Amino acid sequence: PSPDPETYTDLNLDSFYRGSEQTATFRSSWTNSDALYVAVKAGDNQSSHSHLDIGSFVLDALGERFVSDLGSDAYDLNRYFHWDTRINYYRCNSFSHNVVTIDGANQDLYATASLSDFVTSADGGSVKVTMTEAYAASATAATRDVVMSDSRNTVTITDQITATASCNMKWG
Repeated sequence: PSPDPETYTDLNLDSFYRGSEQTATFRSSWTNSDALYVAVKAGDNQSSHSHLDIGSFVLDALGERFVSDLGSDAYDLNRYFHWDTRINYYRCNSFSHNVVTIDGANQDLYATASLSDFVTSADGGSVKVTMTEAYAASATAATRDVVMSDSRNTVTITDQITATASCNMKWG
């Protein structure tokens, strides 16, 4: 249904959530169905129901979801809540998410990540995801910056990874 614009006058366009699945969201409007929206997560790869997807994000624009997350899986799959099996399910591992993989490896199963440098203003906002633990086997530093800018008309995702050796990086 079409929302009453008065309902949304006091809501922030940007939000920062500090739970086990730290998340930041940015939007250009609450009432325009063509609004630009981006959300990114940090979190803990070991938390309940989690996937190996530190740094994953979703992006909506012009009434469409352009960058998606597959969401939850069927919990009745064989040994789904046993990590030695669960990471082999495509929907749970790094390959099904929009994160970097290095030399064809999943993110570290025990990694945690945090959000920092959250900024919000009338023209946009930004946040940094520190993902170093997720790539500790092959990198000394890893961050993802999510920036909404240009009067909330542009989203830029920037990954900075310092690899320990020559490697093959892929972003899916």
